[in-house]
Amino acid sequence: MRYLIWSEEHHAWWKGTKQGYTRSIFDAGRFTQREACDIVKSGNAFLDPTCDPPLNEIAIEDPLDCI
Repeated sequence: MRYLIWSEEHHAWWKGTKQGYTRSIFDAGRFTQREACDIVKSGNAFLDPTCDPPLNEIAIEDPLDCI
């Protein structure tokens, strides 16, 4: 399974190069579970858990993986 990373801050998907964002799910980067965990952990490391939303980076299983 591959993962996409959604950025609440940018309201867009991470690109595969880990540089820049895209609003198109088709142009979003696909990451391994380990890569996605590392990105999310790093992106959320210094957030205040009482903020709304409480997370900035969110890993989502690629819905296009089964097509």
